[in-house]
Amino acid sequence: MRQSRPLLTLLVVTLLQGPSHTLWAGPEGAVDGQPQAQGSSARMLTIACPDIPVQDQEGQIGSFHHLAGDRLVMLSFTYGTCRTACPAVNGLFAAVHRQLGERLGRDVVLLSITVDPEQDRPGFLASQHEQFGNPVHWYRLTGDRTDLARLWRAFGIRVGGDPAAHVSDLFIGSPARGAWRRVTSLLSPQEVIQVLDETKSALLH
Repeated sequence: MRQSRPLLTLLVVTLLQGPSHTLWAGPEGAVDGQPQAQGSSARMLTIACPDIPVQDQEGQIGSFHHLAGDRLVMLSFTYGTCRTACPAVNGLFAAVHRQLGERLGRDVVLLSITVDPEQDRPGFLASQHEQFGNPVHWYRLTGDRTDLARLWRAFGIRVGGDPAAHVSDLFIGSPARGAWRRVTSLLSPQEVIQVLDETKSALLH
């Protein structure tokens, strides 16, 4: 049977384009369908982070900005029962944590923010953190969904009924200055540290 030309054309275009999945929305919903940038090629984004109340894995309550301070932040959006990208992201955080050494807490802090706050309560997050040896200056943060939603929106993270649909990209930057780079979580620990160093240098100029 001969295919009609319009149908054949549509089939070819569909195969060339591949599946359409919007994985990231820019600040306050501005859609950015481009692939996540690799390493230092990532453009600098201006993201005004709301200073929301958060609670870490030890049950300590504070504000997002106070926790970050004027330090550089490596940030991810994850959830505890994730069996897809989150284990790899956690492994990357652990590897970067080991390599940063004395810079942790002084220059850099690691933040993992939940997209499933009803499930990810401090006790559950603490049990996860223990699997990595309870590393210091790496905070797993939860809180009230309404508050966290403000932070998700600021970073363009779409959280619907299925937390598995969240983005696994990393954000490296400064809440105090509102300047961030968004990079793929497929980078090596060395590449992540290079982005941290280049972002710090850019913020100083």
